[in-house]
Amino acid sequence: MWFFNFFKKQEKNKNFPVECKRAIMFNNQCVTLLKSDKYIARSDYKYLLDEYKDVYTFFGNAKKAKTLSYYCRKNHVQEAEITKFLYFYEDIIDLKKGSSIFQEHNESYI
Repeated sequence: MWFFNFFKKQEKNKNFPVECKRAIMFNNQCVTLLKSDKYIARSDYKYLLDEYKDVYTFFGNAKKAKTLSYYCRKNHVQEAEITKFLYFYEDIIDLKKGSSIFQEHNESYI
Protein backbone atom coordinates (compact mmCIF):
# COMPACT_ATOMS: atom_id res chain seq x y z
CA MET A 1 0.00 0.00 0.00
CA TRP A 2 2.78 2.45 0.87
CA PHE A 3 4.25 1.76 -2.56
CA PHE A 4 1.17 3.21 -4.29
CA ASN A 5 1.06 6.20 -1.92
CA PHE A 6 4.69 6.93 -2.70
CA PHE A 7 4.05 7.06 -6.43
CA LYS A 8 0.89 9.12 -5.91
CA LYS A 9 2.96 11.76 -4.15
CA GLN A 10 5.56 11.65 -6.90
CA GLU A 11 2.81 12.07 -9.48
CA LYS A 12 1.33 15.10 -7.69
CA ASN A 13 4.73 16.82 -7.43
CA LYS A 14 5.36 16.11 -11.10
CA ASN A 15 2.35 18.23 -12.05
CA PHE A 16 3.22 21.08 -9.71
CA PRO A 17 3.56 24.23 -11.86
CA VAL A 18 7.08 25.48 -12.55
CA GLU A 19 6.08 29.07 -11.71
CA CYS A 20 5.06 27.97 -8.23
CA LYS A 21 8.27 26.04 -7.68
CA ARG A 22 10.27 29.09 -8.69
CA ALA A 23 8.22 31.43 -6.48
CA ILE A 24 8.86 29.15 -3.52
CA MET A 25 12.58 29.02 -4.37
CA PHE A 26 12.62 32.84 -4.41
CA ASN A 27 10.90 32.96 -1.01
CA ASN A 28 13.41 30.49 0.40
CA GLN A 29 16.34 32.53 -0.90
CA CYS A 30 14.93 35.70 0.69
CA VAL A 31 14.35 33.95 4.01
CA THR A 32 17.87 32.53 3.91
CA LEU A 33 19.26 36.03 3.37
CA LEU A 34 17.20 37.34 6.28
CA LYS A 35 18.47 34.58 8.55
CA SER A 36 22.09 35.36 7.74
CA ASP A 37 24.16 37.05 10.38
CA LYS A 38 25.51 39.83 8.19
CA TYR A 39 24.70 43.16 6.64
CA ILE A 40 22.69 42.56 3.46
CA ALA A 41 23.77 44.81 0.61
CA ARG A 42 21.66 45.48 -2.48
CA SER A 43 24.12 43.47 -4.50
CA ASP A 44 23.21 40.43 -2.37
CA TYR A 45 19.65 40.39 -3.72
CA LYS A 46 19.94 42.27 -7.03
CA TYR A 47 20.32 39.05 -9.02
CA LEU A 48 16.89 37.90 -7.82
CA LEU A 49 15.20 40.64 -9.85
CA ASP A 50 16.44 39.33 -13.19
CA GLU A 51 16.22 35.67 -12.30
CA TYR A 52 12.56 35.80 -11.23
CA LYS A 53 11.19 38.61 -13.40
CA ASP A 54 9.11 36.26 -15.55
CA VAL A 55 7.56 34.64 -12.46
CA TYR A 56 6.69 38.08 -11.08
CA THR A 57 5.09 39.05 -14.39
CA PHE A 58 3.05 35.83 -14.41
CA PHE A 59 1.72 36.16 -10.87
CA GLY A 60 1.45 39.94 -11.02
CA ASN A 61 -0.85 39.64 -14.02
CA ALA A 62 -2.88 36.93 -12.31
CA LYS A 63 -3.28 39.19 -9.28
CA LYS A 64 -4.35 42.16 -11.43
CA ALA A 65 -6.81 39.99 -13.32
CA LYS A 66 -8.13 38.69 -9.98
CA THR A 67 -7.50 35.09 -11.03
CA LEU A 68 -4.75 34.33 -8.53
CA SER A 69 -7.07 32.61 -6.03
CA TYR A 70 -8.54 30.45 -8.76
CA TYR A 71 -5.08 29.54 -10.06
CA CYS A 72 -3.92 28.55 -6.57
CA ARG A 73 -6.99 26.42 -5.87
CA LYS A 74 -6.77 24.70 -9.25
CA ASN A 75 -3.07 23.87 -8.83
CA HIS A 76 -3.22 23.06 -5.10
CA VAL A 77 -0.88 25.91 -4.21
CA GLN A 78 -1.04 27.90 -1.01
CA GLU A 79 -1.99 31.42 -2.01
CA ALA A 80 0.01 32.73 0.94
CA GLU A 81 3.24 31.51 -0.70
CA ILE A 82 2.46 33.41 -3.89
CA THR A 83 1.39 36.51 -1.97
CA LYS A 84 4.64 36.32 -0.02
CA PHE A 85 6.57 36.08 -3.30
CA LEU A 86 4.80 39.13 -4.71
CA TYR A 87 5.38 41.09 -1.48
CA PHE A 88 9.12 40.28 -1.40
CA TYR A 89 9.61 40.97 -5.10
CA GLU A 90 7.73 44.29 -5.01
CA ASP A 91 9.80 45.32 -2.02
CA ILE A 92 13.13 44.82 -3.81
CA ILE A 93 12.06 45.98 -7.28
CA ASP A 94 13.34 49.55 -6.83
CA LEU A 95 17.06 49.17 -6.17
CA LYS A 96 17.60 52.92 -5.82
CA LYS A 97 15.11 53.05 -2.96
CA GLY A 98 16.25 49.77 -1.46
CA SER A 99 14.28 47.13 0.33
CA SER A 100 12.41 47.97 3.50
CA ILE A 101 12.53 44.31 4.56
CA PHE A 102 16.30 44.05 4.23
CA GLN A 103 16.78 47.55 5.63
CA GLU A 104 14.92 46.49 8.78
CA HIS A 105 17.17 43.42 9.00
CA ASN A 106 20.27 45.60 8.58
CA GLU A 107 19.17 48.03 11.29
CA SER A 108 18.67 45.21 13.76
CA TYR A 109 22.01 43.70 12.69
CA ILE A 110 23.90 46.91 13.32
